[in-house]
Amino acid sequence: MTLTIKARLILLGTLLTFVPTAVVSIVLSYALMDEAENSLRHQAEGKLVAVRNATAKHIESYFETIEHQAATMAAEPTTIDAMKMLATAYQAYPQTLSATELAEDKTGLAGYYQSQFDNKFKSMNGGASSNPSALMAALSENAIALQHDYISANSAPLGEKDSLLRAPAENNYNRLHARFHPSFKQFQQTFGFYDVFLVDAASGDVVYTVFKELDFATSLKDGPFAKSGLAEAYRMGMTSSSAQFTDFAPYVPSYNAAAAFVSAPIVDDGKKIGVLIFQMPVDRLNAVMTHDQQWQSNGLGSSGETYLVGQDGTMRSNSRTLLENKSAFLDTLKAQGQSPSLIDSIGQNDSTMGLLKVDNPAVTAALNGQTGFTTTQGDNPQLLAYRPLKIGQQHWALISAMSQQEAFAPVALLRQHAITKTLIASAVALLVGGLLGWLVANLIVRPIHTLIYTLDNLASGEGDLSQRLNVKGKDELAQLAGKVNTFIDKLDTTFAELIGSVMRLVPISSEQADINGSLSDAIAVQKREADSVALYLERTDEASKVVDSELVAITDATSQGNKTVDDSHRVVESAADTMHQLSGSMAEMVSAIDLLKGDTDRIAKVIDVINSISERTNLLALNAAIEAARAGEAGRGFAVVADEVRNLAAKTRESTGEVTDMVHTIQTSTMKVVRLMEEGKHNLDNSSERMSEATEQLSSVTQAMGAISQRVDNINEAIQTQQAIFSKVSGHYDEMNASFAQAQQTSELANTLGQDIRNLGDKLTALIQRFKVSEANWSTKRRSKTRASEEAERQIKDELALRRRA
Repeated sequence: MTLTIKARLILLGTLLTFVPTAVVSIVLSYALMDEAENSLRHQAEGKLVAVRNATAKHIESYFETIEHQAATMAAEPTTIDAMKMLATAYQAYPQTLSATELAEDKTGLAGYYQSQFDNKFKSMNGGASSNPSALMAALSENAIALQHDYISANSAPLGEKDSLLRAPAENNYNRLHARFHPSFKQFQQTFGFYDVFLVDAASGDVVYTVFKELDFATSLKDGPFAKSGLAEAYRMGMTSSSAQFTDFAPYVPSYNAAAAFVSAPIVDDGKKIGVLIFQMPVDRLNAVMTHDQQWQSNGLGSSGETYLVGQDGTMRSNSRTLLENKSAFLDTLKAQGQSPSLIDSIGQNDSTMGLLKVDNPAVTAALNGQTGFTTTQGDNPQLLAYRPLKIGQQHWALISAMSQQEAFAPVALLRQHAITKTLIASAVALLVGGLLGWLVANLIVRPIHTLIYTLDNLASGEGDLSQRLNVKGKDELAQLAGKVNTFIDKLDTTFAELIGSVMRLVPISSEQADINGSLSDAIAVQKREADSVALYLERTDEASKVVDSELVAITDATSQGNKTVDDSHRVVESAADTMHQLSGSMAEMVSAIDLLKGDTDRIAKVIDVINSISERTNLLALNAAIEAARAGEAGRGFAVVADEVRNLAAKTRESTGEVTDMVHTIQTSTMKVVRLMEEGKHNLDNSSERMSEATEQLSSVTQAMGAISQRVDNINEAIQTQQAIFSKVSGHYDEMNASFAQAQQTSELANTLGQDIRNLGDKLTALIQRFKVSEANWSTKRRSKTRASEEAERQIKDELALRRRA
């Protein structure tokens, strides 16, 4: 978009005021915000460092207190007496039970392991089992008996087994347990320890616990928890003369929750008789690290926190986000790609201790013994103050953290104020600059508007080039008006000459356009006639090609017919031969059947002889029976023989009767077969004669097909000759058609040029008629000289019309 001079002057004045104001405001704002950000960074660093150091001091003081409690408790006479007496009673405990009772205790205890304990273990560990069978297999008889009486047979609910003062059985251990248990339980509850253990120095057996979990009565040397943190605390107590701490680690008796232990040796007369062990109170440590969940009042705002990280990289305290918004924290872990089992364990235990790994530069530096302050990068950058923390032999990292967004929130507010003030100052500068630009533009543009008005009057109307501008003064605008008058003088002279030339050009271009149009029409007529001839030639050529194609098909069909006739001739001859052979075979079969008929006749005669013999036999047997009857008792045996002979004759007569029927059936069937064979032979003879006639007719067809093939070849040769002639004619026509096309293209180009010249003349005439010039003697000079050409044009048009009609 092109701006006017006035608009440009207004815009220039506005920019000269607005840009410096905006630049100065932005520079000052950024400098102020940088200074504020540095100040807030130092302030946040000081606050986080102070919180870190105060928390570290509190943690160190807390663990020193626990260390003193362990050492003091281990040196108490009550503890020493309990250790000596309970260790002795522990060893004698299973001696009070029979083998049957011990087996029953083991069965009951196994049910507790597999049901109550393992079910809760699974619920706290994402379905993972505690492997109760392996735990049971590592228990000694002492452990089975004591755990049965104080855990599985204990009617108190799970987690409240410490409420049992003593087991029902009357033995020394139960009496001692009732004596010492109240004081140890009171100590455990008063100072918030999770559990208190007494471990025999020699055997490593846990002879007493307050809370009665599955570590009770087990051996820390070869029992199921010999590789646990509790066993490590026992070994540290045996090798040290002072209290020692173990690091947090998953502990199976506490359902795999993170557990840490502090141990102190129990010494009697200079000899270690046992080890006192406390299971650290996780809640107390978390209360210190989370500042009793009073983060804001401790200078940590809405996002700050302090946390501990062990040498394995996992947390030794709970995360603030877990405590404040558990579901959001678990969703964040899912988004980070943490394993589902880890997320489930954290959710079930409501704790990140010993589970969640923390990996950032501050943790790495603190675990390497460094103290300092740093900033993390990423989607949620944080400010981190870090330092190492040594608790006994454990080296941890203590971190105090806060979201950078919260720490620098005043900078964001300051940035908003700065942007608002900058926008207000820029808007004021924009208004002032626009007003000044408008005033200056009016002073400069007013004379230019006067010149524009005068030139507009000169250009409007009929284009009167006789007008001139008034020249006043000697400034730049007066000089411009003088130069414009000089230019108008030249235009007046030039347009006068141009008008005369154009008026002479108009009739010439009109005549030339008419002649070119007539010539183009004539060439178009010739082109159409030539196209008609080409169309007829093309149709004739196509017809000859169709005939040629049909002749090829006829030739192929004739060849196929000859082949088919030859094949039929061979098939018919083969069938005739086969029929002659079949006729001979049937004659032989008739002869064979005649022989069969003779044989059956002879069989019938033999059967008649057998019937005659059986009749005579029957008669003789009857006579013999009569004679035997006359003989009385003496002829009874002979009568029996005669009856048997008569029966045999009767059976023979029945059998020969059946054979006779069969022979008659064979004779009847044989006669039918002979009759059918004779009729078949007669039909074969007739078919053989028809085959001979068909062979002769196929020979005649073969001769006729040969004659047809010869005629088709002659016609095909004539068609090929005709197509060659058509190809030559088509080639000559293509050359002629190309000449016509070139002539028509040239004619059309000339006609187009003539029309363009005519249109250009008309347009120039219309344009120059808008101007008024000093010289006006051109209007009738040319027209009188061109009238003679109109007659010649009419003659040309008449001649072209006659050609079209012809």
